Amino acid sequence: MQHIGTSFTNRFFEILIPGTSAPNEVMVSQRCDYGTNDSDYRLLTDDNLNTWRDELKRFMTEQGWEEARLSIALPYNQAYVTWVYVPADADKSVKKQQIEWAISQQLPAPVSEYKISVLDEDKDSETSLRIRVVAMEKRLIKKLIGITRTCNLTLKALLINSFALENFIQSTHNDSGLMHILKITPRIIENHLFENGRYRQTYLHDTKQEDFTNPGQIAEIINSANKKYGQYNPEAADLPTQALIYGVDELEHLMPELAKKTNFPVHIPEVVHQSSGESAVLAIEALGALL
Repeated sequence: MQHIGTSFTNRFFEILIPGTSAPNEVMVSQRCDYGTNDSDYRLLTDDNLNTWRDELKRFMTEQGWEEARLSIALPYNQAYVTWVYVPADADKSVKKQQIEWAISQQLPAPVSEYKISVLDEDKDSETSLRIRVVAMEKRLIKKLIGITRTCNLTLKALLINSFALENFIQSTHNDSGLMHILKITPRIIENHLFENGRYRQTYLHDTKQEDFTNPGQIAEIINSANKKYGQYNPEAADLPTQALIYGVDELEHLMPELAKKTNFPVHIPEVVHQSSGESAVLAIEALGALL
């Protein structure tokens, strides 16, 4: 069965077909505007989701497909992500109680309205475990599943973009050290931080629409977040560091100035587009969700 991926910003969304030769290859891509000016915090409104549904149907028709699998990468602020610490010898019941209590401190509504997913757990110390937890609104999940069924699609993956990015860099980068991946959008800049290929945390920065491609602002966000993480995790302070930035077409001409203002190398992710036309600036999210 064919497979497509999709990802979102507050201004537009993209639909793509992955290539077959490499994990960073795009065969076909399409970018679609919502026609609204909602901020990222209200991006998945009914109107926007209806536009997404209609474009998915059109995309399927253009490809001549009757069915396909779909993988979705959602913006970070469409869910709640946290680390929960529990005793190393805690049983399942204790873990469940601790997870629900910890995530409830972040949620604006009762825990019962969210799907709680435990992604993995690490040994934090000899006496404690660190568990990575994601909470997503059941109502949103239900809407997304309903749309995929309407389009005769099978939902293969529904990921927050930080975890899609983790999949992408683990399949395309062998570098150890710290990596900042910045998603640049007109109202919010997401700074996802990875240590030795593993996702660690995300910093969100509100920004004015007229300033979101300001090289000085972007450099300040990268440099300050790196310093903040180094204070939080001193062992990471001496690791080699780099940054990837993506999200808008305007980034290419910012790179020379941005390189002068950051404390470490900054790149645009390498994505191979097999077809001519508009490039998929969100490709690394959708490709990561497809992996």
